[in-house]
Amino acid sequence: MQRVSEIHPAWSGFAVGLVLIAAYALLRTLTVPEPAVLTWTAVAVLATLASPLCGLTVLAALGPFTEALTDNGRVTAVPFLLAALGASVVLHTALTRWLPRPSVPVAAAAVLFAGTALGVLVSAVNYGTAFGIQALQLWVPGIGGAMTVLLAAAWLSSRTAELRPLFVAIAAVSIGALLSFLNAATNDAVRHSAVGWLLRTDIDLARLGGLLPAPNAAAALFVVGIIAALAVALDESRPTIRALASAAAAVQAVALLLTYSRAGLLALGLGLLLLAWRRWPRFGAAIAVTVVLVMVAGLAFLWVARDIPLVSDQNRLLAWAATARMWLANPLLGSGFRSFEWLHADYGSPYLDAPHNEWLRLFGEEGTVIGLAGLVFAMGLPLILLRSRNRLAAGTGAAAAGLFLAACFNNPFLNTQLNVPAFLIIGTGLGLAVSSAAALRDDH
Repeated sequence: MQRVSEIHPAWSGFAVGLVLIAAYALLRTLTVPEPAVLTWTAVAVLATLASPLCGLTVLAALGPFTEALTDNGRVTAVPFLLAALGASVVLHTALTRWLPRPSVPVAAAAVLFAGTALGVLVSAVNYGTAFGIQALQLWVPGIGGAMTVLLAAAWLSSRTAELRPLFVAIAAVSIGALLSFLNAATNDAVRHSAVGWLLRTDIDLARLGGLLPAPNAAAALFVVGIIAALAVALDESRPTIRALASAAAAVQAVALLLTYSRAGLLALGLGLLLLAWRRWPRFGAAIAVTVVLVMVAGLAFLWVARDIPLVSDQNRLLAWAATARMWLANPLLGSGFRSFEWLHADYGSPYLDAPHNEWLRLFGEEGTVIGLAGLVFAMGLPLILLRSRNRLAAGTGAAAAGLFLAACFNNPFLNTQLNVPAFLIIGTGLGLAVSSAAALRDDH
């Protein structure tokens, strides 16, 4: 029998992650006392420090279901796991003295991480410690956590071509989509069952949410999950994996449609167009016409099935204009992370306390430099991924393009349930693209 010490570290790290996932699910389903969950968190943090693969696996499974801060203000395991994951990658980089070759998206992600962290400090200085704490509470599950997961996943996959956390993330999002649908179909019965902890409490049954309080954010998550699942199905040669990935995409597609999100549908259309074009470039025109016709039919369905008031679009335009005014008032450092929530009325957005555009938010809250870094990231990352010779990496590029388009109309990056699985999937693709590009350069 093979001894534990002889097992490859990657397999042992993944196995430990699966055990931790099963233990967490059991603890939450049985509603054990809080000290037991805290003990689990401490063990999971130590395991993550020892193995980044273990940490990514745990986050991939739990990310869609666990918010960073509960309704009663309790901090969950997610912020601790994110911090441990970042520290683990730094530690293992120092020990192995290995870093992937630099790329524009990686540099832009690092700038976004540091620049938005500085924005938290600006908020604390401008508005006081209490507001600074509020900003930090949004930054950790928001852009800070997103960039941490992205860079960690890219580091791991570029070094080892590791795909298992990506598969776990797709499976978790698919399970979340199925549970959300069942909860809506049973008039909230799932949320009041033993596994109700998997779904959010503040959800709108009129539009499919379940995993997230905002249906548009849920739609953005399903966009990434659908396109990633289809990319796996197109790339895989194993029939079982292809069938499972196709089923996952189908389940999430139904859930996406029931969110009644126009932005989500448009984002899915862009992602599918890019995925199909990358896979079958000779049929680009036919693919484009087909996707456009399907999206028009989908948008028509939304208008018929749900009466969308024009006032919501007018309020969104007011929020965009207010964000631009905020940026012009403080073009260098911005007004501080999360400041739009506190100052929106002063700048001309009386109804919406979020900019409803993640890229404009960076200009208004963090200033010109970080805003430009955001644009470089949003345009450069999908472009580099789509150009990769690795087909799965190209598929995640299509997913990234869809997600970033959805972020032009809403603020999906506020939720850890979106950021952890979505940026883990995209980060895995980035690592594959970086390693493929490096191998190509070495061959020449």
